[in-house]
Amino acid sequence: HISRYNVASGQFTSQLMGPGDGILSTCFSRDGSQLLVSSRGCAAHLYDTKTWTCERSFREHYGWVHTATFSPDDSAVLTSSADGIVRIFEKSTGDCKKTFRRHGG
Repeated sequence: HISRYNVASGQFTSQLMGPGDGILSTCFSRDGSQLLVSSRGCAAHLYDTKTWTCERSFREHYGWVHTATFSPDDSAVLTSSADGIVRIFEKSTGDCKKTFRRHGG
């Protein structure tokens, strides 16, 4: 779960029922309209910060997604996982555009 607080007062306002499999990282979009959450469930999830509903999930990993972040222009999502793979997803469609695999050596 993700707890929300009023920044000015420090008072608790509500709780977002995020992925039930454990949250590992969070990242706001540049304009604050979206929240990206990575989880132990082998996925990252994109939430609308006005409605707090999940807009899209970015899957295709086989291990915990340790980190998820937005590209500088907010058009893509980058994820890194315990499976040793980094993926770049198109934010608007959820399609994986590029995969980087760990190499030996």
